[in-house]
Amino acid sequence: MNKICKNVFALLSLIAMSLLISCGDDDGEDSPLLSKRKEVVSLELDGGCAGGNVSGEINEGNFTVRATVPFGTDVTALAPVIAISEKATIQPASETAQDFTTPVNYTITAEDGSTQVWIVIVEIAGEDTKPKLTLSDPVWEFNAFKGNLPPWFTSNGEDGIAFGNDHVYVVFNQDQVKILDASNGDAIGDLDMTGISGGSLNLSDVETSADGSILACNVVDHNGSGTATFKIYRWATETSSPEVYLEYEVSDVVRLGDNFSVLGDVTGTAVIYSAYGRNFSAGARGADVYRWEVTEGTLNETPQIIKSNDFGITGLGSRAHATAVDVDDDAVWVNGNDVDVAKLSLADGSIQEQLPNDSRDLVDFFYNNFVLFELCDKTVMASVFPRSANESRLLIIDVTDGLDNVTSAEVIYSGDFVQGNTTDNADASGNVTYNKVSESEAEVYILITNQALAKFTLTLEVGG
Repeated sequence: MNKICKNVFALLSLIAMSLLISCGDDDGEDSPLLSKRKEVVSLELDGGCAGGNVSGEINEGNFTVRATVPFGTDVTALAPVIAISEKATIQPASETAQDFTTPVNYTITAEDGSTQVWIVIVEIAGEDTKPKLTLSDPVWEFNAFKGNLPPWFTSNGEDGIAFGNDHVYVVFNQDQVKILDASNGDAIGDLDMTGISGGSLNLSDVETSADGSILACNVVDHNGSGTATFKIYRWATETSSPEVYLEYEVSDVVRLGDNFSVLGDVTGTAVIYSAYGRNFSAGARGADVYRWEVTEGTLNETPQIIKSNDFGITGLGSRAHATAVDVDDDAVWVNGNDVDVAKLSLADGSIQEQLPNDSRDLVDFFYNNFVLFELCDKTVMASVFPRSANESRLLIIDVTDGLDNVTSAEVIYSGDFVQGNTTDNADASGNVTYNKVSESEAEVYILITNQALAKFTLTLEVGG
């Protein structure tokens, strides 16, 4: 029995030695003690909010990784995420910012101490691939041309539109607010109108605050005889009764309320704008922007009035509008049906920039209410283009490089809602609002008096 055990033990020893020699001779596999692997498994770079993650192309034959980032990417401080072989280390470390103006060497050290230098090359895509704004066809639309305007539309009664709480709000009949399903435009309710009264029009425009509350204003077209009161109402929720949020008494010739804008959160920090461009009862014109501040939830009912003398005798014209990109901006953007959009200093009302449209080669005619928002690093202006009975469209302008530098390449029009239909929009009025879905996509909603109500998708896409 002892002899048999000795023979078995000898046989097992030979098998174990054979396996050990076999593993040691195979350089393509890990050592049973220390790993020799030192490969780049993957590399990813941040391609920006429009470009997404960029994956590197690995060439194991010459130990290189090549990645192409979108046009306009700053490559002087990119921090690639690099995955390497298990048990290996890399220098410089993954997610450490590097200047990729020229190729960067990375040294990977295997567990057994052996090293391999990998070269990472970052290239910038051509200018033809830079992110571009793309406007969809209407997601849904109601218009006179198609004969499917909502039954609650009234003659010259639809002036204001806003987005909030996943719904769309529309002022109709100049004294009510309709709640719409944003997904299809169907009417699903109305705001309570208790106590809404006063003004040349009881209601004109509607806006929302970041806290979800809804605000709407009246119109005062005051000829200077006695006084008139500009009012803003606030609904805390869709089921609340309205409260009078602002009562501003005017005695001078002025018109306020055709449009207004709310930026920020009225329960925290916010600013409210309205502009005076043309008074119809007195036949006067102005170029005044009214700015109310909200601090820690408290409204200062005394506005800052920014007067601009740079527009000449025409003033801002009818349907004047004022807004800004952000609540903290030191400038305000204004326009009217007779004046191209301009950026004014809050300090003295001077024009800092203005759309170069004297020859009407960028925008053909009237455009008034507009909104400003950002997609990635682009600043977008969306406006309504209600050209009476002749033409009505949504207007998108990329104003990232400043109003002074806008060219026809930065201007996008939707299709015409009128298409030869004779349905008039004598006041050339309308309104636009938006919902920012992501850093590269927004929903844009447009209302054109007597003519149209529609939803679009605006996307910032990397070209190719």
